[in-house]
Amino acid sequence: MRLHYRSPRGWLNDPHGVIHRADGYHVFHQHAPETLDWGLGIEWGHAIGDDLFSLRYAGPAIQPGDGDDGIWTGCIVEDDLGPLAYYTSARQPVLGLASVRTARPRDTALTSWDKGDVVVTAPAGLGIRDFRDPFVLRDGDVWRMMVGSDSASGHAMMHGFVSTDGESWAYDGVALSRHRDETDGVWMGALWECPQVIEVDGSWVMLTSVWEAGRLHYAGYAVGEFAGGRFTPRAWGRLTYGTYYAPTVFRDAAGRPCMMAWLREVRGEDWTGCLSLPYVLRVDGDRLLAEPHPDLDAHAEPGTAERYTWLPEGLLELTDTATLELDGDVLRLVTPSLTAELPHDGGPVEVVLDDEVVEVRGGRGLLGGPAR
Repeated sequence: MRLHYRSPRGWLNDPHGVIHRADGYHVFHQHAPETLDWGLGIEWGHAIGDDLFSLRYAGPAIQPGDGDDGIWTGCIVEDDLGPLAYYTSARQPVLGLASVRTARPRDTALTSWDKGDVVVTAPAGLGIRDFRDPFVLRDGDVWRMMVGSDSASGHAMMHGFVSTDGESWAYDGVALSRHRDETDGVWMGALWECPQVIEVDGSWVMLTSVWEAGRLHYAGYAVGEFAGGRFTPRAWGRLTYGTYYAPTVFRDAAGRPCMMAWLREVRGEDWTGCLSLPYVLRVDGDRLLAEPHPDLDAHAEPGTAERYTWLPEGLLELTDTATLELDGDVLRLVTPSLTAELPHDGGPVEVVLDDEVVEVRGGRGLLGGPAR
């Protein structure tokens, strides 16, 4: 693959901690270099690059040990002391009911980190069985942390915590929740993984991964307002179709709101999983839209076999074994390992075909996964 980042070997899942500094982009991701399957000893892998399509693996960043059985998804912010990581500290015997811990880098290249204290645990009294994936942002004079969970009531939840110094945190209540039986706009599951908030075109977006009963579904979102640590939705929607999961939001070197995700089921001889293309986010009315990041232009020109626009009609043969078909008001992607559909709004779609991966961007979202 030329346009999609993957680790040299082993298992890869959630991206997170995407930041731009003087030396370029730093992208962190879940990594198990010694196995092709998800396992207990997940660590943070680290990639660096001059742009988002020139990422190269730089080695492990934060690894299990010192009280952590698994180093799961988190984020990185910068305070007066420099980069500060918040990560999910998974511990046996109940890995999913995790805590949040901090770490700071020992060097300016961010290649090795010293772990800090556990700063957040799941709130009591809500029957929470799964709690993980901190996302931290600055809100005026305070820091706010969002963490996802399920609940005994059947509500997927995004919990809020607040801090003045980034080190001592107080529970601030449920920032947003939705019952698993609600389906208006989109079904949002029983647990939110990686819930994150970001301002896009004057609106706030909550983007999360939809989970229920051990099954990974898709990226769903709410568009609305975020104030005082509470998210007030005005509309719900679905962004991804296919094998996207665990999108992370960030701001690029130009300050644009962006996201990239994990693409499941993509694999090679000694590796499993890759990162999606990076996308710039837009809000049009109550809909969240994603457009390929402009850095793509320097790596794949429009109108080439790698990247082209198709006005859907009939059947498009992507490869000898993969097709994209317009069937009524849906686009259907069929590959040897995937069949997935994207609602179609009648407009053109952009196709990126990169060896093992295909991604399709249309007016109703993103459709993608393994091309083989």
